[in-house]
Amino acid sequence: MINYYNPTMSGINLAKFIKLSGVSKGDVAEQKGIAPESLSRHISGRSNFSVQDAVEYGQILGVSPERLLFEPNPIKISGTTDFNIVTMFDNSESERFLNFHHFMRPSISCLITDVDQAAHQYAKFIWFFDTAYMKKSVVHQHCFAEACIVKTMDNRILCRRPYPEPQAKDKRNAASLTFTLQALPIFQTSAEIEQNILLKWACPIINQVQRPDLIGIEIDP
Repeated sequence: MINYYNPTMSGINLAKFIKLSGVSKGDVAEQKGIAPESLSRHISGRSNFSVQDAVEYGQILGVSPERLLFEPNPIKISGTTDFNIVTMFDNSESERFLNFHHFMRPSISCLITDVDQAAHQYAKFIWFFDTAYMKKSVVHQHCFAEACIVKTMDNRILCRRPYPEPQAKDKRNAASLTFTLQALPIFQTSAEIEQNILLKWACPIINQVQRPDLIGIEIDP
């Protein structure tokens, strides 16, 4: 697992975002008005840099000062998907994480692309979803008609939009609510539809990243 936390302000993040920006170290030093040796000391950790330094570096590199000052949050990778079927990792596999500088609640997890099943142009996609909804006794309204990770009563885990179906008057138990599931039309122009599906849970997808390599996300090997 990646070592995410460092008690000192080191230059690990600074070096990373200089590389991502495409700006040379010499240009960064010149724009900041310091000698290249001073920048090297910040990058190597031989000289800690201040909040004001982070603000100035952030303006040059086009990132927020927080992303330079603070270590990123570890987010658990729960499984893989081809954007249709989800395969969750089981307890026999080592836990994997990615580090991301944006703050997310502890209940947020993510899926990475199943590179053996998905088209190559989607190989780097990451989908973030809120696992807190797994613990709810019914499918929450936040999930209705929205892109979600859902688990059916026959234990399939899928990427779908769940639409609640009209219920007969004698079906007043929320646990018996059935859904029409619409596949997310990523590969096809017309999305697959399933009707009268009972769900164990549905978790809303809250974010999607197409190029994690360009915004500083690192994934455990």
